[in-house]
Amino acid sequence: MVFFGSGDPSHLIGPVRVSDIPDRTAAWWSPVTDGETQTVEFFVPGGRDARSLGLRAVSVSHLFAGPSSRFEKRVQDIGTAGTCNVDLPCSSLDSDAAFRNAASAVAQMVFNDGNFVDICTGTLLNDTDGSTQVPWFFSANHCMDNESAPFKTPAQLQSLANTLDTLWFFEASSCNSGTPGAAYRELPSGATYIYNNPSSDVLLLRLNGTPPAGAFFAGWDANPISPGASVVDLHHPEGDLKKVSQGSVIGFSTPSVAPESSATNQFIAIRWSSGTTEPGSSGSAIFTSNGSQYSLRGALWGGGASCSTPTSPDLFSRFDLAYPALAAYLAPSNVPAFDVTDLWWNPNESGWGLNLVEHASHVVFALWYTYDGNGQRTWYFVSSGQWTSPTSYTGTLYQASGPPLNGTFDPSLVVRTPVGTGTLNFADANTGTWSYSINGVAGIKNITRFTY
Repeated sequence: MVFFGSGDPSHLIGPVRVSDIPDRTAAWWSPVTDGETQTVEFFVPGGRDARSLGLRAVSVSHLFAGPSSRFEKRVQDIGTAGTCNVDLPCSSLDSDAAFRNAASAVAQMVFNDGNFVDICTGTLLNDTDGSTQVPWFFSANHCMDNESAPFKTPAQLQSLANTLDTLWFFEASSCNSGTPGAAYRELPSGATYIYNNPSSDVLLLRLNGTPPAGAFFAGWDANPISPGASVVDLHHPEGDLKKVSQGSVIGFSTPSVAPESSATNQFIAIRWSSGTTEPGSSGSAIFTSNGSQYSLRGALWGGGASCSTPTSPDLFSRFDLAYPALAAYLAPSNVPAFDVTDLWWNPNESGWGLNLVEHASHVVFALWYTYDGNGQRTWYFVSSGQWTSPTSYTGTLYQASGPPLNGTFDPSLVVRTPVGTGTLNFADANTGTWSYSINGVAGIKNITRFTY
């Protein structure tokens, strides 16, 4: 599919392929386009009649924008931010390569939450695994309308993450130009929910799509930030072109509302000397500089700052306090040498095999189809474990039983029984061994990726 809007028909978004949509069991939201009409072009394989596909639009969201829109977005929201905000090209920092890198890590977030289209700001983060480049995306929990009870379940947060569009390089082409530069791109492929915490207002996603060329994976600093430290914030106030605010840390505080208020000294208080923040800036990162690079230290919760109240402080989450929960993703202790997700088998022993799925956290789910001592087909699985080296993974081996599929499902009948251990050892990206011990019976099998 390729999309464009009547307000800017030359701006094509796509192609979006079927394989780009992770969850095809649920409705999928298209990217946002500008103008009264959106055109969707469908392309099908040669020889296929597109009219036979039964395509349909389940819902349509029509966005109206204005100075009070707050959580409604269209590209022509340019200019709705307060006049004290500073375009990147207007800042003296813009000539610094390290600052430009940090700016290139920041994107606007646009996602559909029921009857609303919400906007926030997020930051692309690097990790310590030099062999891969995973698009981790850091923002604020409250951006997903999740700041009060009852809190969203992981499934509900994933449903919302599925709708995410990220707008990259949505920046002024020149100081106060009011128009985006030629690098502006939209990535409409959604994200995978990874972690959130309402009390610390932290959100971590993994983008499903590859960020556009030029996007930067920002560094981070897990040490506590010091009062008096100089900071910059890169953000999209009111969904406008990217802005930069400069200020300093004046101390630590807690918000006045639950659930964040329950955490003592949980947030960084900032006072701005240039620029401000507004709705739409939420989730944006504050950065500190060591002279050669900028490092993320937290994300915007909110506060009293505005163009009319420039000295009122804003509050940001503390990356140093959130880091222990994020370390498994951003700094895994034993990083696997390669992604093992695939079907694995022994071509000389056709009839059994392993289905391995490696999560973004590098946890591996292993499903083993084989035969028991009586020659009857059976399944074992490893649902969690650990990498003991970059090429070796081990975990508890389970067998499950439950109600028959032709009866009423009774979850109380589902039983997961540990039966031993399973270990994967890889010689390279395509070959290895599968070792097992089941109720005292041990064995080892050579395995290779199944080519199909």
